Amino acid sequence: MSRSVDMPDKTSNATIRTLLIDDHAVVRAGVRAVIDGESARDGRIFEVVGEASGGQEGVQLYSELRPDLAIVDLRLPDMPGQAVVRRIRVNHPDAKLLVLTSFDAEEDVAECVSSGALGYALKESSADQMIEAMSSVAEGRRWLCPEAADRLAERMTHESLTDREVEVLVLAARGLANKEIAADLRCAAGTVKVHLANIFAKLRAESRTEAVSIARTRGWIRGDD
Repeated sequence: MSRSVDMPDKTSNATIRTLLIDDHAVVRAGVRAVIDGESARDGRIFEVVGEASGGQEGVQLYSELRPDLAIVDLRLPDMPGQAVVRRIRVNHPDAKLLVLTSFDAEEDVAECVSSGALGYALKESSADQMIEAMSSVAEGRRWLCPEAADRLAERMTHESLTDREVEVLVLAARGLANKEIAADLRCAAGTVKVHLANIFAKLRAESRTEAVSIARTRGWIRGDD
């Protein structure tokens, strides 16, 4: 567990106090390096006041520190980043939260935005992009990296799968036949066939393999499903 707490500096209103929530020490160190290499812009500077390596720890630390900005990883060992965002926002509706992740799947982006995150940046972003994202979110403005913006735009152009259709597709991705899927979901094999037909129509796919590939790209099926 990594837990670092620096108490607020009351001498400077220009300091943007930042909390890092990420289970990878190298990522936290990278963000610190970006911040340390940044000269003051418009009289403001960033300062890391705390670090957390898990979601629960991050939620608690946010309440203790009340930072101006929190940077949240999407994949944490104890809970998804989206859940961290939601839990912080419940108690602190004005929280400024920036998701920093390696994933740009459509569903991930949409969930983070709907959960209350103002920003979405990729870990491979340049230092300038990171500072731009952090500055925008700290000011209460939405900031999405180009990849995330594209995913949200794509989401507007096609139909989403229902929860049951996703369940069927996850089992199909594991190589189960219609009868096996039906047994697992406790429904008729004919019902599974109807679900698959609807899935193919919505995704404009011609096979299970193609449908699964599209669903993975959009984030409806995770890599380990």
